Amino acid sequence: MGGVESVLVGNYTRANSTFRINVTLQEASSGELIGSESVEGHGEKDFYAMVDELTRRIKENFELSEAQIATDIDEEVGKITTASPEAYKHYSLGRTYHLNGDYQRGIESMLKAVKIDPEFAMAYRSMASAYGNLGFGPAKKNARQKAFELRDRVSDRERFLIEGDYYWSSEKTLDKAVEAYSDLLELYPDDPIALTNLGGVYYNLEEWDRSLEQ
Repeated sequence: MGGVESVLVGNYTRANSTFRINVTLQEASSGELIGSESVEGHGEKDFYAMVDELTRRIKENFELSEAQIATDIDEEVGKITTASPEAYKHYSLGRTYHLNGDYQRGIESMLKAVKIDPEFAMAYRSMASAYGNLGFGPAKKNARQKAFELRDRVSDRERFLIEGDYYWSSEKTLDKAVEAYSDLLELYPDDPIALTNLGGVYYNLEEWDRSLEQ
């Protein structure tokens, strides 16, 4: 399977207000069971805490190597997204609209998300991108500024993207944009957004050769 050594398979069940998440780690080549874990919670409010607990157990009990968890975020889900499952539902729907090119409906979903959780940085970043695609400059600037102010509430990948987008908006800070996108590519060398945007920044800096390399 293309160098994949193991596969994590998960599912969840619900009985009234009780949720149960089950995962198994299997050898990719043989399907042999390496380990299994499960967690239970009551109501959607417990869902993120369940995911965090399950993640902790997987790292402790499945004997994963340092290489296998090298890019692990190691932060609680609610702290780097939103603590509100309802807000995340709107965000997820908004991203679907966005990726399908329906930016207006994507924005509408993101506005619902930030109404529930005003500190949902990823939703502001998505709105900034959508506003930009629609040519709404002032709205893009406001959403980008809000995402930048809340960038400590996201994963490293999202933070570098937010910083890169923010610093790219001014000729005075293009060097910081290069630094942000380069830092992201150190973590994720094939990240398509970072590669594309870094090429764009180099183009603005008139560093043509470096722009073409991205």
